[in-house]
Amino acid sequence: MNYKRVISPSFLESLRSGVLQPIMVRIQEDDTLTLALRRDYINIYYRGGNLLKISEVPQKSGPAIYAPYFNMNYRTGDSPCDLDFPGQISDSGASKRLVDKLPTLKYFMDRFFALMRDKSEREFQQLVVRENNRSGVSHETDYFIIDIEAAGIAAGAQFDMLGVRWQDRRRAGSGTLIPVLVEMKYGNQALTGTSGLREHLDQMRSLMENADTWNNVVQGLQSQLDQLVQLDLLRFNHSSRNDSLRIDQSAKPELVFVLANYNPASTKLLTFLEQVDQALVQHTKFDLRFHVSCFSGYGMYRASMLTFGEFKDHVTRLHDAATAKISLR
Repeated sequence: MNYKRVISPSFLESLRSGVLQPIMVRIQEDDTLTLALRRDYINIYYRGGNLLKISEVPQKSGPAIYAPYFNMNYRTGDSPCDLDFPGQISDSGASKRLVDKLPTLKYFMDRFFALMRDKSEREFQQLVVRENNRSGVSHETDYFIIDIEAAGIAAGAQFDMLGVRWQDRRRAGSGTLIPVLVEMKYGNQALTGTSGLREHLDQMRSLMENADTWNNVVQGLQSQLDQLVQLDLLRFNHSSRNDSLRIDQSAKPELVFVLANYNPASTKLLTFLEQVDQALVQHTKFDLRFHVSCFSGYGMYRASMLTFGEFKDHVTRLHDAATAKISLR
């Protein structure tokens, strides 16, 4: 299976300096938007949902044109707003007209998400991307997110985020980056069942036991990283010593679980941790880590990544504190 998500050189240049530049500028100026590369199209995410899909349409002669798409299922109820944007983009004027429609598209999605209250996980996932890639602290965090909703990296495998670890103290040199796969779970109900914690551990094991597949994933991740840097979508302190960001192909990757808004009084997580297969926890080809926020927020730091044993102890302490009887005074 070929994990290739990078866009064509012509598509890249259209975003950087061509007909799509007004859209790219808006993405760079609006931190509620996240761009994801999808080979022959891009997705622009807003609050975890796909605000726009823009596809490259090659022509028999002349430059490609671009086709924007908005999912009309987001337009709920009797919304009074007009939706009229160009069906194709062949000049910067069409891009500017599309940019002018973004507030309307966001409005549709805001209404939709107000009704669909079970969509929080993807919205918080996008917050992780923003905090570590483009926020005021992203040059200090130890992780970058390169891809989201990463399906197709291996048969039956899907991860919420793919990224790299590049510790702040090593950024002064020609940094070697470590590949990272991130799975986010929001609330207690997301811990078990389909796409629960155990399923992702199994997927990671299968992925790492196929060397060719894993090498292909790392190569694809490197290509995506290169294009995101060219699009100025990763915020870090540039220098001549770290101008080229390279992923260490031979490095042991991390599988990181980010658990958001988990109720410490619940026994679900403790039960999972007690029953998990130790062979998965101690797998020799990847490091399992659990993210614990540094005070509050989603900035990801190596020091706040707990091992399985450390995390189990941490959850136990929280559960004990949450369920302890409070003495009356």
